[in-house]
Amino acid sequence: MRGAWTSRPRTRAVGGLAAALAIGCSGGERADSGWTGTVSDSAGITVVRNPATGLWPGGAEWRVVEDLVIGAVEGDPDYLFGAIAGVCVSSAGDIVVVDRQVGSVRVFDSGGHLARTFAGLGAGPGELGGTLAGCFVGPGDTIAIPDLQLYRVSRFLIDGTVVGAVPFDIGAGIPLRWAMRRDGRLLAQLRFGLLDPSRLGEADVLVAESPAGTLSDTAMQLPVHDAIRLTDTGARYTLLAPQPVWTRSGDGSVWVYDGGAYRLIRYDAAGSPTTIVSRAIEPHAVGERDRALIALAIEQTFPAALVSNVLGGVNVAAALPFVFALATGPEGTLWAQRVRRPATAAGAGGDSLDIGPTDPELFLADVTLRLGSPEWDVFDAEGRYLGVVTFPERFDAVRFRGDAVYGIWRDTLGVEYVKRLRIVRSE
Repeated sequence: MRGAWTSRPRTRAVGGLAAALAIGCSGGERADSGWTGTVSDSAGITVVRNPATGLWPGGAEWRVVEDLVIGAVEGDPDYLFGAIAGVCVSSAGDIVVVDRQVGSVRVFDSGGHLARTFAGLGAGPGELGGTLAGCFVGPGDTIAIPDLQLYRVSRFLIDGTVVGAVPFDIGAGIPLRWAMRRDGRLLAQLRFGLLDPSRLGEADVLVAESPAGTLSDTAMQLPVHDAIRLTDTGARYTLLAPQPVWTRSGDGSVWVYDGGAYRLIRYDAAGSPTTIVSRAIEPHAVGERDRALIALAIEQTFPAALVSNVLGGVNVAAALPFVFALATGPEGTLWAQRVRRPATAAGAGGDSLDIGPTDPELFLADVTLRLGSPEWDVFDAEGRYLGVVTFPERFDAVRFRGDAVYGIWRDTLGVEYVKRLRIVRSE
């Protein structure tokens, strides 16, 4: 069923971006001392070309250290997590953890001690469904939780008071990823085609909540991706095909990995490109073992009819994408998570692969496999490549806040914990 909001996205600054992406860029180039990259100007867009190696000298690299762990294998149920859907942080440093298995919202103080628990599974006021898309803390420490099962965004105060819930129309586009602006309004990436196949292959858009709370204010169009294509015989899904990845900066700008070469594009609050940052590295080819592991994981997870009739078999891209996730960190840095090879993710001699969502509808809406690497490339505020920071194995970074990184860590048995890491900068 299609919803009421069907406006098409507005394409912005296409001419300027096309000029900047052209091989021959206008404007003089310069190189900074100790850095072998170049910075140039093209049609008013700053173009930063980085070498493969980083600017950090040996021994001066940033690193992360474990600062706090919340969770347990057994014992006090207040500290046992079933399936963590989101982690967010209040202005006072309180850690909010949303567990989709029980529909709970737990608030821990900055030292990891439980302060309160509220919400629960259900469809009534102050209750949550079983498919949640994270949590976000806005002005006044208001907690926003996108609920993909109940098609609404629920909001609470930090003390558990129910603020209310605003529905969104799933027929207007499937919301894949979310972020929050400074004013407390959510941004969502919408994908089209799952409910209306005629829109397959249409570019995703970022939409913001309107003052009334609906997802109807188009912010910008994202680069077209090749993961899902409409062919003469139906939809064609290509696993590991590059997809747009984005993150919102504190100044309202948005960084986007455009899904092609190693190229990161910054758009201002009006949706116009201002900076292009690239890195000179070659893509990694997808090997036969990688393909075999992906095929086995898909066939073991989904019904044979879905694999053959809907997915069109298991189609895999020829090369790995460069970026799995983006985030902004201290000193205006930009962090880009690398993509891990499937054979590496499965481990030596392993024959299992965690592919991500096991719900067919969620998987078909977003065919990104769970292959985020522990290694993150770090760029400074000017776009210069600094080097790599390695996170713990099985750690999913969820929130960067100051010098801290909050995320979900899974032990070898799959038990989930909340971890806070501290970014240690070089002296």
